[in-house]
Amino acid sequence: MKPKITHRRRALADDESAFRPGASPRPFEDAEAAYDFAQAHDLNLVWERTRAFEKRSRTLPPDQFQRRGVLTGRGVTVCGFFSKQITRAEKDADQARRDRILAERKARRGACD
Repeated sequence: MKPKITHRRRALADDESAFRPGASPRPFEDAEAAYDFAQAHDLNLVWERTRAFEKRSRTLPPDQFQRRGVLTGRGVTVCGFFSKQITRAEKDADQARRDRILAERKARRGACD
């Protein structure tokens, strides 16, 4: 006799197939499981219907941006995962511009005093 599954939600925080092309992993049990998965695998997490999700899903190839479902009380919500190395590289590439802006602000403050 096949065991009856009484609770349809399962935690998949230990699912290693998240970035395997063609894989269709089951949804996370809840948002906490999605956050835990992102933290354990050094990934950024973005939620559907946010600017960050739209930008990353549009600009990153499918092997670098993984969509996963998250079970909620209202149904399934989609989140996206991508490597934190991507945002680190973007921040490092933008460092010179941020330093120049900071220097200009300090110069303006010094001129006002």
